[in-house]
Amino acid sequence: MVTTSDGDSAAAAGGVKREVVYVKQAEKELKQMFGSVPKWRAKQVATCIAYLADGVEPNLEIRQLALSKGLKAWEIKLNGSPGLRVVFTSKLAGKLIILYAGKKTAQGTDQEMIRTVEARLKAL
Repeated sequence: MVTTSDGDSAAAAGGVKREVVYVKQAEKELKQMFGSVPKWRAKQVATCIAYLADGVEPNLEIRQLALSKGLKAWEIKLNGSPGLRVVFTSKLAGKLIILYAGKKTAQGTDQEMIRTVEARLKAL
């Protein structure tokens, strides 16, 4: 389980199953991303999402994003060429909410991605 420094958990505690849901364009973004990368890379990301939904230790690096005060989301990172990113939150009980999916296009933090994620979080 991935636990942040303030005690929030990015994975479901105790193996509790959570429903995977998508906001706005996130499902379309994920499908486009999966269609444009080798199948084995898409499978790694899909497996990580399934692990998180099942409350199992994820197979990829997860980090909490630095967002505006009161907003919390985590990023699944798959480095390489291309780097892949999926951002999710567990803001609603029993749900793993996919907020954003795409290829990494910037060194460091992608500010456009951060703005998109914050807008989608605020709309929940």
